[in-house]
Amino acid sequence: RSFRPQLPRCGRRAVVRGHGVPACGRWRLGRHPFVAPTGSFPAKQRQRPPRHAEAGEKWGGAAPVVYWERQGADCLCAVHCLNALLQGPHFSAVTLAEIAQELDLEERRLLHDDRCAPTPSSRGNVDAAGNFSSQVLHRALQTCDLSVVDSRHEDVRAEVARDPGRETGFVCNLSRHWVALRKVPWHGGRQVWFNLNSKCAGGPTEVSEAWLASFLQSASAQRDTIFVVRGRFRPSWPEQFTQALERHQMFLDKDALERLQREERDRQAAEVQRALGGAPGLPPGDASPALPGQVPEPWKVVWSDAEAAYYYWNTATGVTQWEHPGEDTAVKIDRSRASRVLDLARAGAWPKALEELAVLELDLRAQAGSQVVPRSSRYVDHIPPAHGRGLIHYAATQGDATALQRLLEDFGASRSLRTVDEGLTAADIAWAAGHATVLGLLLSPA
Repeated sequence: RSFRPQLPRCGRRAVVRGHGVPACGRWRLGRHPFVAPTGSFPAKQRQRPPRHAEAGEKWGGAAPVVYWERQGADCLCAVHCLNALLQGPHFSAVTLAEIAQELDLEERRLLHDDRCAPTPSSRGNVDAAGNFSSQVLHRALQTCDLSVVDSRHEDVRAEVARDPGRETGFVCNLSRHWVALRKVPWHGGRQVWFNLNSKCAGGPTEVSEAWLASFLQSASAQRDTIFVVRGRFRPSWPEQFTQALERHQMFLDKDALERLQREERDRQAAEVQRALGGAPGLPPGDASPALPGQVPEPWKVVWSDAEAAYYYWNTATGVTQWEHPGEDTAVKIDRSRASRVLDLARAGAWPKALEELAVLELDLRAQAGSQVVPRSSRYVDHIPPAHGRGLIHYAATQGDATALQRLLEDFGASRSLRTVDEGLTAADIAWAAGHATVLGLLLSPA
């Protein structure tokens, strides 16, 4: 009889052990060979204590905690999403791959094709990079006695639209990126909603029910997929997991979460200071070399302690370089025409704005001739002082996914471009406004 390892349950760490997995990553499920996903997986280095806990600190179980996983260069957002939703490291890429294999076998049986062994092209529930289908997530949650319902279903659509706060968890697919929204017990006896996006550098974000309703409405309007997860979520505490967490896995109490968010704010503030304040950390007195000559906007002079030299920071694009930018470039931006394009974008007249932008970009290429147009001289990323924002920021503010997609794909707009006043990226703006589809486009790989 074909051997089938038991699927993981929510009450213990779901890691396959003792199933004879060779070093090459190939094992057998039944009589069919299967190869584990080979994408860029999170680092396996262990840590004691976890990075959010101070040395010697113990988890007493009394203070509420929220569980979150940080996504690196991997494509395992489905794993991070499931674990964040369940509030504990219950699933791994290996266990989800097993579920995907079982689903593939079931699908082939339905097609009366059980004689065929799976091949890379025939496995539709997981790819080599670790991207899992929604069916895998559904089956995984069923093993935890939870049901998953599409929010577009007639029976639940009205309920979710009327009062989404009555639910306990949502799983969202935003342009192929899985995100969990979960209500968890928090300080003061409150039930608090958290956005547990694994790509959010500042960790879990507490959101209001008004924000939740706006986000779900926006995602539905943009035809993103939202699943409602219902059932009895089992409580999860750090004491349940005796092994040390990996670096990307975190149980965060209130102080640890605030510390993580403060670190991210400090990092962003340092970038803003460099962009707006000129040259932080300048060398003292006579020990410093002569300050370089005047630099054109939006460049700033910055001192590097490591190299003991000045370099140049473009506050609009984030580009840094050692060479003086100078004014004698082969291409120059027409500020009045650039402002007109931004005025059109701010008014929401995107067809006309994009039409004029295309003409301006062609003019730049004609000016440059055989030279490459530097990114700092591109109209698509230009921010006049009077505006303080670029085209990509206006698209994010308005939630216009079509305009944003054209800016990214047709004009190569910079996702890292920051506003002058607050230092916000387009993703920051879309996140605050609850524009789910726009946020998914900005977070998707370039």
